[in-house]
Amino acid sequence: MSFSVNPLAKVEVTYIGSRQTPVIVADNFLDSVEGLLQHAGDMSSFTRQQTDYYPGARKPLPQAYEQTVKHWVESALPNILSHSQVTVDVTLCAMSLTNQSPDTLIPIQRIPHFDTPDPNQWALVHYLCAESFGGTGFFKHIRSGFETITEANQKSYFRTLADDASVSGVPRAQYLQGSNDLFDMLHSVEAKMNRLVMYPSNLLHSGLIKNWQASTPQNGRLTANAFCVVA
Repeated sequence: MSFSVNPLAKVEVTYIGSRQTPVIVADNFLDSVEGLLQHAGDMSSFTRQQTDYYPGARKPLPQAYEQTVKHWVESALPNILSHSQVTVDVTLCAMSLTNQSPDTLIPIQRIPHFDTPDPNQWALVHYLCAESFGGTGFFKHIRSGFETITEANQKSYFRTLADDASVSGVPRAQYLQGSNDLFDMLHSVEAKMNRLVMYPSNLLHSGLIKNWQASTPQNGRLTANAFCVVA
């Protein structure tokens, strides 16, 4: 199996929030997504990870896809970061299917999250589904004002979250859809077949899940995901 980036992919960068954090969108990212949709197979090939708060199941992606993503990030990021070059280490590369019932979400799954306080890690979400399944939102925590979580501010952030819970209670068991009493949504990217969005992993973000039910991966909220550590 081989993959190739579409040379005519439309790439746009939006700088969001007070920190002007870059969010990169590439439309028509691959020449074809048929190989990925075939790789998804059936539901039985996806498994839930007990140590993962992702509200669904995952499946490893082919090495060829990982290498395609790695090479693209190494070519795309230098212009955005004003670096002469970057090297990339891919630490996660998996296909993800959001299929957890909202009423079973635990509190941490009902609010925006960050993947790591490391500012050098970037997250990639490659949508293999239509807009009707919901995209990704990026947020600011209202009480703290934090948009990105770092080693320096994460303890303060967690303390403030705990205060929020003691004052307001935990959010209802439902998927986040936008701004609420605790978080302001700064920006959102709609899902679109073969659209890729990339952003720093320490940026507060959440899937804006509109449809979580699926009989097969190909008719559900299916994405390809990667974490890339940039040096």
